[in-house]
Amino acid sequence: MPPTAVIDGAEKAKAAQIAAVPATIRALLADLMLSNTTETIIVTDGDLTSALGPRIEFANSVITAIWDHPEKSLVGQPVSCLWKKGTHQAEIARLQDAAQARQATISEVETVTPAGKVLWLEVSTTPMFGTDGTLKHFVRVGRDITERKKADLYRESTQRLLASVFGVINQALAVADDAGNILMANTALTRRFGWSVFDLTGKPFTTLLGAEDGPRMLKMMRSGEALDQTRHAGAMLRVKNKPEQDGEVELTTVLQGDGKHCHILVLRPSEAQQTKQQWDLEMAMRDALNADKDKPQLVAGKLQLVGLQDIKEALGEKWPSIAERAYSVAERTIEKHMRSGDIFRRSADDGYLVLFANLTETEAQFKARAIANEIKARLTGVDPVLVDAQVSSVTKQVPLADHIGKPEETIVAAIERRLKTERERVRLEATERMEQGLRNERAIILNATNVKGEASAISFMRLPKALRTATDSLVALGEVKYALESETFLLAGAAERVLSSLGENASELLVAPVRLETLTRPKDALGWFNVARTLGDSCKRNIIAEIRHAPRDIAASLLEDLVMRLSPLFKSVAVELPGLDAAFIGRLPRHVRLVTLAARTVPMGADKKPTPAFGKLAQMLELHQRRLILRNPATPEQMKALAAGSATLFLRDQV
Repeated sequence: MPPTAVIDGAEKAKAAQIAAVPATIRALLADLMLSNTTETIIVTDGDLTSALGPRIEFANSVITAIWDHPEKSLVGQPVSCLWKKGTHQAEIARLQDAAQARQATISEVETVTPAGKVLWLEVSTTPMFGTDGTLKHFVRVGRDITERKKADLYRESTQRLLASVFGVINQALAVADDAGNILMANTALTRRFGWSVFDLTGKPFTTLLGAEDGPRMLKMMRSGEALDQTRHAGAMLRVKNKPEQDGEVELTTVLQGDGKHCHILVLRPSEAQQTKQQWDLEMAMRDALNADKDKPQLVAGKLQLVGLQDIKEALGEKWPSIAERAYSVAERTIEKHMRSGDIFRRSADDGYLVLFANLTETEAQFKARAIANEIKARLTGVDPVLVDAQVSSVTKQVPLADHIGKPEETIVAAIERRLKTERERVRLEATERMEQGLRNERAIILNATNVKGEASAISFMRLPKALRTATDSLVALGEVKYALESETFLLAGAAERVLSSLGENASELLVAPVRLETLTRPKDALGWFNVARTLGDSCKRNIIAEIRHAPRDIAASLLEDLVMRLSPLFKSVAVELPGLDAAFIGRLPRHVRLVTLAARTVPMGADKKPTPAFGKLAQMLELHQRRLILRNPATPEQMKALAAGSATLFLRDQV
């Protein structure tokens, strides 16, 4: 209900009751409250249309003392003069929420005084309405909670530090409470035994043990005589959806300050099991020596989660739990791609060092990029905020002759340095190519064709080969610096084509791609939309905006919102399908009439025809009256088979 809506009978009655109290008594009560309070009180007008927020009409002596301003200097100022830099939008949103709810809201607010002192206030915001329902004022009462907040922040930072250390340790660890329920499980445990954090958190620690070993370990845990001592016991360890493994549990019980116990468990598979799973650099080097005694070498790769700092700051205390899940997803994805002899381990810089046993450097590059892309796609399923995270990959052949007989950490450090040097070389070369290409190159225009190879009226804007190679290299490194420039380069190229062919080919439609990531990053979205708006009628007349790289689990509301923002600026909006998912078609906004799909995602049967899954997709396309363009079919035979299955147009854009 908007703030100006007519207030209901209960609110009218309340207003009448207050009005019935004599003005002199109301004034006396107000003076008494204001003079004896230790809380900050300000009253503002109800103007939410001002960019600086409502203006202060009253400020009590407590807040003027804190701000070291005479009382009159605050009156008449916008309330935003009290807000910490960078919190403007959040504070305006709090005022809007209070007005919308028509009741007080409470929030914790960090601010900084003119003297530079950091304060935390618990602020109650109450909207005040007139008898006609019009928003008149906001009353904001603040209680100083700085000392409590400092203690909370210190505890949280300590917990985050412990959680970070806990996550990096390469042994399978779990922490259980007094009742034997699991509080934490690190990524080494989830990776080695297949359980997710959700499978374990809050569950009995006996979930990890064989049926006969659970009661025995529980009895050992509850035995008080071994407090602060480490005990060992053989046990069968449960692996999710796999046979149990023989192993050992190391149990340490610690008494906490509140009198409760904390139980730290280390789960170790037997030596025979560990040889199958653990990082073993010595074995990898021995294999490399056996393969080539004169020039032993390893193909090393580095996968790294980059761009996490802003995410960590935004999530605050939520970060450790989300980080644990993110790293677990990354490790399970890497493990899925490992083959015989391949090994990997987590490093301290949000990354993973991988050694490929049987791949050339070029093959390792493709594999590392595929792993990085899969991790990136799966991270958004952990938490939407991770859409801003990038996953970089770099690979390099590393000679081993100079490292034989040296300590493992020395060898690892040398491999890391070699990969870092290679990364920087690739970055500099790709950056130089991008800067030159964006100044001097022109966008490529590729026609979509029918199965006979005849050109259609739909063409796609693509980067020239040199720029495309440079872009791919930078994306592999997790660098998105030139992603926006590349997309605006293509958009401007499409507009140039439209303007240069006015009257010649008025029916030609040009498809300009834009990544979902660009549209959901506020700064990038602003830049891209500004370019689109400057193109004016050329966009509306002949250009289709294609949203690319949308994940399968994208929220329908987000896609609807993006399409609604794009539709007024372009002839139409197309969407790249994330895969062969017929249900995704039904979730597309109704304004989307064109979809694209990579032909490699369409499985072909033994009869060289597309599988029934493609038939279901075709039915959904027909039902919703949407046209499909398939990119890069492998062979003319595949084109014919897919055309028979209702794919009418094809595009080859691997130039």
